[in-house]
Amino acid sequence: MNKASFLELHACGIVFRFPAFRLTTIWLCSSLRLHLLLTKPCACPTSHCRSASQPMLSNLYILFFIFYLCLQSVIGSPRITRLPPGLQYSVFLDGGSTSTKLRIYKWTKPHTRDEIPFLTEIMTKRFEPGISEYYDNITAIGDYIEPMVLTAIENVPESFHKQTPIYFMATAGLRVLRGRVTLNIIQELSAFLEDSTKNPFYFRPGHAQVLSGEEEAVFAWVAVNYLRGFFHKKQNSSVGVLEMGGGSTQIVFIPKLPIYANKFTIHIGSKYYQTYAHSYLNFGQRYIIERVTEYLISEHHDKSKAYSQIKDPCRLKGDDMNVTEGASVITLVGAGNADECLEILKVFLNKQSMEDCSPKPCAIGTTYMTPVNDMTFYAVAAFVYSSRIIHSTDTDERLNIELMMNDTRKYCDLTVTEAVEQRGTTRAYASINCISGVYIPLLLVVAYGFPKNTTSIYLKEKIQNGTPNWSLGAQIYQTELLRDGCEPQSLTTYSTTVAGALTTQPTSGSRSLASSRTHGLIMVSVTFFLFFSIFSPFSPFTLR
Repeated sequence: MNKASFLELHACGIVFRFPAFRLTTIWLCSSLRLHLLLTKPCACPTSHCRSASQPMLSNLYILFFIFYLCLQSVIGSPRITRLPPGLQYSVFLDGGSTSTKLRIYKWTKPHTRDEIPFLTEIMTKRFEPGISEYYDNITAIGDYIEPMVLTAIENVPESFHKQTPIYFMATAGLRVLRGRVTLNIIQELSAFLEDSTKNPFYFRPGHAQVLSGEEEAVFAWVAVNYLRGFFHKKQNSSVGVLEMGGGSTQIVFIPKLPIYANKFTIHIGSKYYQTYAHSYLNFGQRYIIERVTEYLISEHHDKSKAYSQIKDPCRLKGDDMNVTEGASVITLVGAGNADECLEILKVFLNKQSMEDCSPKPCAIGTTYMTPVNDMTFYAVAAFVYSSRIIHSTDTDERLNIELMMNDTRKYCDLTVTEAVEQRGTTRAYASINCISGVYIPLLLVVAYGFPKNTTSIYLKEKIQNGTPNWSLGAQIYQTELLRDGCEPQSLTTYSTTVAGALTTQPTSGSRSLASSRTHGLIMVSVTFFLFFSIFSPFSPFTLR
């Protein structure tokens, strides 16, 4: 065996032991063998032999190298996994401000691109608290997520685990945190879900993300109109959506007038829809209550006193609450007065003058909103919760704003015990119903511009036996992406502007991408070395 053959076999035998580099090894060893076959000893001087054979060798190596690159792009590079045909499952974690809701969807993949799949929610379960509560205990996030994954494992057939995508999408609970804290939470969660020993489902780093308020709004719009049959051509027109969570409230619709700002385009099926969409952070049900508490303390608390009491007109009588403010303990005493509560809430929904509003018209503050006119809207989520207790609708689920305002006044006059006994609410939600009954009409009339006597808003807890939550809309959108062979970008594997700082934080989920890049760099380095070895007069492989 000559020197070149020995080196060839030795190098190939060592490198081939590493699976990540086998494709490169095949190319390297085949190239070297091709060189040995084509380069033959001859009687003429070596320089003449090399001169005669070099053009043919160069062309062959170039062609073989191009073939390798093409093969590498198909086999060796990270690929987007398309959903296989037939029955599909999806695990969806809705990371809200007060809890994470596990939802599992099932559907059959459509035959054509224009068809919209029919998704069925086969189970849902609520896990408290919201993930934002772990902002100061990041390492406990794995323990927080694990019960959700185990529940999903029990409800998705084992044969579907590897092909079933799992998503985590957070809303206002993480949007209100500092960018670095939010990023750390997503990284820790992604690290857990990327571990196949803990999570058997299909996960990519882009599957865990924090939604913008506008994405949350549009996904709610998709869910509502999907359940109505709009995308399946069972309805000629869409409806607008009013959605409220614990941390934010959203409005989204396709207006009849031009959109000057807050335009959001979404692609469903084979069509594009241009919507007006806006989300108001800190205007959700939970956060508006917290803002009222902060307002009362800042306006009425005497900091020189170690203990004080403040009347809270937005809380029912008998539903007192203690709040610690520095070294002081403050008791919010339920005073139950809807009109006084209204005056406090007006502070937060103050609309700027027309001179300060550009473009016009504006809703809350200087935020532009195209007019709603007489378009039909469905109000969902927290808009609906209080209407179970406070009389708010006509017989056809149509919101009657004046009825809601009048019954709210009666309800807020009750004690917490009377509200539980007479209205059937729970003690935990008794005062929430009072402030919500005041807040919702104010938001709709003062901020959004609906007339008090509007007949265009419907409160919808169910639509065609389906729950109109934004996570359904997000799942439909993700399904559309997978049908096109696309994946959402990851907050943790791309350069992302967070809290004003440009950060690039690859997680362990980018291992496949990193190994592929390393593989490519080694392949290029070996290529240059091989070409030098073959064509250089100083090459140890030159056959003389």
